[in-house]
Amino acid sequence: MKGAFFILGRTLQIVGMGTVLIAFLSFFKQQDMGGMMKTTLIGVVEFYVGYYIVDVTGEKTE
Repeated sequence: MKGAFFILGRTLQIVGMGTVLIAFLSFFKQQDMGGMMKTTLIGVVEFYVGYYIVDVTGEKTE
């Protein structure tokens, strides 16, 4: 079960990075800064939720 949560966490990290990339690229197309900020915030939250899941379920290396 830990492996499934680990994969879910990594997937959320990748999706979060993709969402932030979309927000960054929309800077050149969109005039609405509010929409861009919301998209960036959603991407950052996705990434850090994924990071937390990976941190909790991942193997610790010293």
